[in-house]
Amino acid sequence: SFSNEIKNELAHMEHDKKCCEIAELAGLVRMDGTILIGSRKGIGLELVTENAAVARKAFKGLKKLFQVETEITVQRRNRLKKNNVYLVRVPGQPKVMEVLDVLGLTRDGLMYNPEISAELVKKECCRRSYLRGVFLGAGSLSDPMNSYHLEIVANSEEYAESLVKLIETFGLHPKISSRKNTSRNGVQSGRPRYACSRGAYLRL
Repeated sequence: SFSNEIKNELAHMEHDKKCCEIAELAGLVRMDGTILIGSRKGIGLELVTENAAVARKAFKGLKKLFQVETEITVQRRNRLKKNNVYLVRVPGQPKVMEVLDVLGLTRDGLMYNPEISAELVKKECCRRSYLRGVFLGAGSLSDPMNSYHLEIVANSEEYAESLVKLIETFGLHPKISSRKNTSRNGVQSGRPRYACSRGAYLRL
């Protein structure tokens, strides 16, 4: 798809600044990551994506920035679903809390931050990088032969509003719409999903 082509291109971009590399990884982990609690070795982290280039980027970023033990595996789907699923997993280890903290996933000692950490997006370059990571994790972009339309599916309205504010710093005006009874993987759910979309093009 057109979205996957763009993601493959963005996933191969290199960063000149460490702050931007952290911001991009933070956006990606926020959208595709799950905190694993209950491991004998402590808290872990797992990312799930259907894009191999995105999985490699997350794997390399975690290893390079935090020097944590990281694994990557592939789950092959049945014939009805052509895409493989890539799992990037950080097993339980003491450094995971540092990873969560630096990536803005914790706040006030709690393992949940409903908004974007202000520390991650102080600079314009970091704001672009963060949004790039968000797009890599949960974004879709329509074919430009028609008109640009970016959609990002978020887990909560509060986080969607935080994304809107961030995008507005680039002079754009996204809208939020609620998608009830639908989740990213197509499984029916009682929780609403929030889509942040617009008809303009943001250069990520």
